[in-house]
Amino acid sequence: MRFVSSLTLIGVGSLLLLTNGCSSCSSDKNKTSGWPDAPATPAAVSASLVEQIPASTRWALVIPNAAAFTKGFGSMRAPISAAVPGFRVMDQDFKNTIGVDFGDAASLAKWGIPETSGVSFSQMGTANLAMLWVTDGDKFTTEVERVLTRQPYNYVANPQPATVGGMTFKTYTTKAPETRQAYLNIDKGLVRIIVCPTTNSCEPAMTAELAATARHAAADPLVAKVLEEAKGDSVFGWYDVSDRKDGTPPPDFGIFKQQMAPIVKSGGLVGASVRMAKDALDLRVTMAPKDVTAAKPMLTPPANAVAPGFSKLFKDEAYAFVRVTTQFSDLLATIRASSGAQKNAELEQVIAEADAALGASIEKEVIPALGSAGILFTTRAKILSLGSAESAADYASALGAVAAWQVKDRAKLEPLFDKAVTLLEGKATKFSESGATVLQFTDSQMDPGNIVLTDSLLLLVPDRDRAAVLANLAAPSPAAGAPPAEAVKLLDEAAAIGIYLNIGKLAAGPIGQIFGGRLPPEVQTGLSMLDTFTVRTRYGKETFGADLHLGLLQQPPAPEASGAPKPEASGEPKAP
Repeated sequence: MRFVSSLTLIGVGSLLLLTNGCSSCSSDKNKTSGWPDAPATPAAVSASLVEQIPASTRWALVIPNAAAFTKGFGSMRAPISAAVPGFRVMDQDFKNTIGVDFGDAASLAKWGIPETSGVSFSQMGTANLAMLWVTDGDKFTTEVERVLTRQPYNYVANPQPATVGGMTFKTYTTKAPETRQAYLNIDKGLVRIIVCPTTNSCEPAMTAELAATARHAAADPLVAKVLEEAKGDSVFGWYDVSDRKDGTPPPDFGIFKQQMAPIVKSGGLVGASVRMAKDALDLRVTMAPKDVTAAKPMLTPPANAVAPGFSKLFKDEAYAFVRVTTQFSDLLATIRASSGAQKNAELEQVIAEADAALGASIEKEVIPALGSAGILFTTRAKILSLGSAESAADYASALGAVAAWQVKDRAKLEPLFDKAVTLLEGKATKFSESGATVLQFTDSQMDPGNIVLTDSLLLLVPDRDRAAVLANLAAPSPAAGAPPAEAVKLLDEAAAIGIYLNIGKLAAGPIGQIFGGRLPPEVQTGLSMLDTFTVRTRYGKETFGADLHLGLLQQPPAPEASGAPKPEASGEPKAP
């Protein structure tokens, strides 16, 4: 739930920053009748803003289309209000105080902001920079000054404008002891708002940045690569994660610090775009390291991967699955290249012992017979069964766990079943069922489940699920429920990597069991709006990333909050 509300509130917080910044600034009374110089499409609006973002910025956030943003926020207002205590009161109070409804693009017209406008936020040295397009500088200035010259902002307009970097700014300063300064310029409909932490602390940086001809979009082509998949109606942005020479430290990635080290070292970008809809929230993250070779193991999927057809294993009651793609030969080569002599010696000894036990070469016979795709399903979670489990098979059965790996050459793997029966000395048996070869363990203490070999898959399944799994594989189409649309690519694409969670079924099943069917109200409310969650990785020639899809269940309108402030009858915003 926090994930959903946090992503949604990014947009709200960003526009709050704009009002704070605007409040820190004012307008030069420059009215732009007909908005003659503004771009006409969301993509062009975002391009026009990105081209003006300073080349030195560490981060940027762009909302290319006000109408699309307000529509998305408006559709998610009810579920957020239901799930986040106090949100509705805060939302209504903001509308009364600022005079803008982020769920209604038409309310922006009072500020002289058209529905086709966009806004960007970025960093300029120690200052924050906001830019947007307006149709009427007079309206924008009036609303900015109404909000910012009152509490809690308390800015005062300076009598003289300031000329910085060849541009004329109207300036505002807060009263002591917290003296901050803001600059506002409107040029043919494009508004620039710069907010400085202290009086006159930003003008040297502003002079250099505003006079520069090479803006960020032109100076760093990776910005285009990171954001090329962000559509015009997305909220998108980027963060420079590199260890920059200007002394600005990179972010702390916590437990992912080691994985991010090659990207930080090579000096790259992390970009993201968010799309909000009534039934889903989509987040797309893209990374573009400048030194692609440093991240090559993550960037390169197997060259000869083929579709595995895992959708036939899908069950409608599936709680979750994890999909992976890797070529074992490439993985071994990477391990050997990145390990020291001692580690490699230990690895070779393990491989040699396994070869001797199997009577076959793992690298020359077993690995070439396997494909590159694997998956792990869980279709149930019996808490009591898990608590009494005594073997791996008990755990797998309680979870309904089914693991599968792609097979390219069944004939090379068949002899291994006979060798396994011999090695286990009567603790396992081999038989055929529905065209598959089955290895069944007779010793419950060492039973991991049934190992099943078909023409296309090597499976590990609980004994109780084997017949149903084989029936599904024999069916012409998924027999136990069609996979959700967002899960299909993960199941059947040749080189997919990712996870799928059915949050609704998890809430009704194992999570409900943990709480004895009595979920805390806030947990129940949050889970009631969530459907499925999918994460899927992407690879490109010079980029890689992930697509996150959060499916939402439509909610009834939230009831009126008893303590919520009511709008003024005239429709005018309430003075702070």
